[in-house]
Amino acid sequence: MPIAYAAEIKELTNIKSEILNPIITLLFAIAVLYFMWGVVKFIWNGGKDAAKEEGKSQMLWGIVGLTIMLSVYGLIKMIIATITELTGIS
Repeated sequence: MPIAYAAEIKELTNIKSEILNPIITLLFAIAVLYFMWGVVKFIWNGGKDAAKEEGKSQMLWGIVGLTIMLSVYGLIKMIIATITELTGIS
């Protein structure tokens, strides 16, 4: 029976490495770019209060996006590690 579990675990790790990791990396890069664009807006529009507020908002949402992506990545690692530990397959 452990052989069947090994195949399923292998499929899960393949899905993680081939599909989920690139998507998470792409979303991470988008969040970093959004944050950096907010920083640029905030610095360039030093005298304009509305533009500074928009820059602050973009920085905040960039950080929220980064936090979500980091959490998703951690949860995926934790789920796969738990399944691997419970099945005894490495």
